[in-house]
Amino acid sequence: SMVIQADRDKVYNLVADFNNWDKWSPWKAMEPEAKTTVSADGKSLSWDGKEIGKGKLEHTELVQGQKIVGKLTFLEPMN
Repeated sequence: SMVIQADRDKVYNLVADFNNWDKWSPWKAMEPEAKTTVSADGKSLSWDGKEIGKGKLEHTELVQGQKIVGKLTFLEPMN
C-alpha cells in the first residue's frame, strides 16, 4: 500500500479513467512502447508488450472518491 499526499477526488479521477494510464502506470514506465487500448468508456485497459506481457484490467466497481475495484487478467506471461 501507499499513502499519497493529494486531494482524494483528484487521485480518484486520475486512476478511475484509463485514458490517464500513461500518467501513473508503472507498467507503462517499464515499457513505454507497449501497445495499450482503452475502452470507449475508459473503464478497461488492454496491453500487449514484450516486457510486460499481455493482459487486461477492468474496473468492476467505482464509488466516487472512495473505492475502485478491478479485475486483472494476465493473458501471456512477462519475459
